[in-house]
Amino acid sequence: MEIIYHEKKYEVNFSEFLLFNGKYEMPSEFFVKRDEEGVYQLKTLSLRIFNNTGKSLAERAQDYQEQFKKVQDEKRAKKSEGESEAPLRVPPVLL
Repeated sequence: MEIIYHEKKYEVNFSEFLLFNGKYEMPSEFFVKRDEEGVYQLKTLSLRIFNNTGKSLAERAQDYQEQFKKVQDEKRAKKSEGESEAPLRVPPVLL
């Protein structure tokens, strides 16, 4: 499988699949090749399943966005008072 992300090409290959609990399947190894930087090998050691019975992913993402805006506003207020700090950078949330 080939992926292009931020103008860089990634090639991902998978080895044989492992079956966990008779229900969940994952590759035992991932091989990731990034342009000309070499090959990275990732091994699956175990599978852990977390049941989140609280908010949905979309609701949590909205909460994180609201919290981020609140922190940004606080930083802007401090900056206007004369203090300066590096801007916060948050990776994009994919839903």
